[in-house]
Amino acid sequence: MKLLTWNISLTNPSFSAPDDWDTSLNVFEIHRIMEDEDPDIILLQEMPKANFAKRFVDYDFTPPVTSHSGWLSSFVRKGVQLTNFYGKEYTSKVEVITNEGSFFLISCHLVPYKQNASLRLSQLQNIVSDLPADATLIIAGDMNMREDETKSVLEVLSVEDAFQLVGSKEDKFTWNSRVNKYANKGFEYTARYDRVFVRGFGVKAFGLIGDKQVSENTGHFISDHYGITVELELSAN
Repeated sequence: MKLLTWNISLTNPSFSAPDDWDTSLNVFEIHRIMEDEDPDIILLQEMPKANFAKRFVDYDFTPPVTSHSGWLSSFVRKGVQLTNFYGKEYTSKVEVITNEGSFFLISCHLVPYKQNASLRLSQLQNIVSDLPADATLIIAGDMNMREDETKSVLEVLSVEDAFQLVGSKEDKFTWNSRVNKYANKGFEYTARYDRVFVRGFGVKAFGLIGDKQVSENTGHFISDHYGITVELELSAN
């Protein structure tokens, strides 16, 4: 099972894009990348509007939920059952029932800024508070987390970090404004804002998408965030 999560930055073109690169070209490139990846599950953050979700006709999707910037939604390839949906600002949760078993899929675009670490942890705790302690689940999206928050999240939620399991230094950072000149004169730094946490899954592969320059203009990328893909398999009970 392949999962893709990506903050698409409201589909706005980069500051570094060519003058003739408009929003429609950005949307086209987003679609092209996702079609090439052909994931079974898509989690999008910073969709520009709620009805953006209707573009993905091969997937069932959860009702879009607002965050501090745009909308988030979860998409699962048709052929499985989605039930028990719950959505609240910054997070959504749905149970996915497949022939191989069921799991909870949680999509996040957590509150930003370094000083809000405790609030981010509370947002994650709240969305799983009604689930059994051993529930099989995926929690993914733009967490806005700093690296020193990771240990607490893993311990409190009893989950594993997909990157820590199989990632490499080449795909560590989902934010790299040293290379990705999406913003005009933005502060240059790297971060691992975007995460995939799992419980009850094996992780076979981890990689980035949207991390390739898309025109001849130096620093031109599709979004200020790179997306993540992971290959997962349900662990045997």
